[in-house]
Amino acid sequence: YMFGSDAGRSTPKIYVARIKSDGDIATAANWTYWDGTDWVAGDPESAAAITYGNASEMCVTYNATHKRYIMVYRSGTTGGLVYRDAGLPEGDWSGEKLLVLDNANQGGWFSPSVYPYSSGDNMYFIVSQL
Repeated sequence: YMFGSDAGRSTPKIYVARIKSDGDIATAANWTYWDGTDWVAGDPESAAAITYGNASEMCVTYNATHKRYIMVYRSGTTGGLVYRDAGLPEGDWSGEKLLVLDNANQGGWFSPSVYPYSSGDNMYFIVSQL
């Protein structure tokens, strides 16, 4: 799976694409995009929003204990790091849940990366600070 948004920080559409495990990721025609109803081939313009939010540098991981996908990013809405969760990559995604607020004296947080060995009720992540 690949999660992304349109170029720029002011575009709130977050979408998902996927490719077969044996597919050539460099060939655009091999990707399919969630259009809100089904997976459709080839055209990124057909991708529907799986959720909305001014998200920068997101990381998505799967938590096997809770059987949930976890999306972590810096939110332009809350001014901090948030996460959303869903049972499937295409949703239904929860609303933003606050992890860490920006510290006004030290700048903002950005570019979170969830540590791949997070498990159970524990989620570890690395984050940069402005």
